[in-house]
Amino acid sequence: MTRPLTVEETTILNQLAGGYTVGQLAARAPSRAREIRNTAARARRALGARTIDQALQIYRAQEQP
Repeated sequence: MTRPLTVEETTILNQLAGGYTVGQLAARAPSRAREIRNTAARARRALGARTIDQALQIYRAQEQP
């Protein structure tokens, strides 16, 4: 990880780990669609991942004891 995740990034990653897609999250809050996409991208970069799927793998691995 290149930097710690923010609370907002962690929230988005938890929702993605729960089975939602970025598109589904954006559709649930259309006024925040761009913010949700940008937050997911920042989280991906913070974890040093190339894709959101890779970011989720890294995130899950960090969450395991």
